[in-house]
Amino acid sequence: MKIDYCAGNFKSEAKRLRSLKEKIIRCMKSGTPILSTSLGMHLLFEKNREAVDKGLRLLGGECLRILEDVKIPHTSWNNFYIIFNNELLNGIDEKDYFVHGYYVKPEDTN
Repeated sequence: MKIDYCAGNFKSEAKRLRSLKEKIIRCMKSGTPILSTSLGMHLLFEKNREAVDKGLRLLGGECLRILEDVKIPHTSWNNFYIIFNNELLNGIDEKDYFVHGYYVKPEDTN
């Protein structure tokens, strides 16, 4: 299952994705791999400081904005290369725009 929301607003996308929450839970319980990138990854967690609204609460923790005094590691168009075949990667464009303004602080660090 792919959850790939690369751009958007946390609050509006969380609301839109709630209809899929039960399907995502079934996939997680069955051991189905889930690829969730960018905003899609943020949505799996409990909350995001960007929005008052809650995420899907499938994973404990929150997404926090990188502090202003920390240099954001990479903001640009870039290529990435798929080095092994996996059905989760089918149809993924190997060029994307990377903006790293947030990071995940998981509840469980193990």
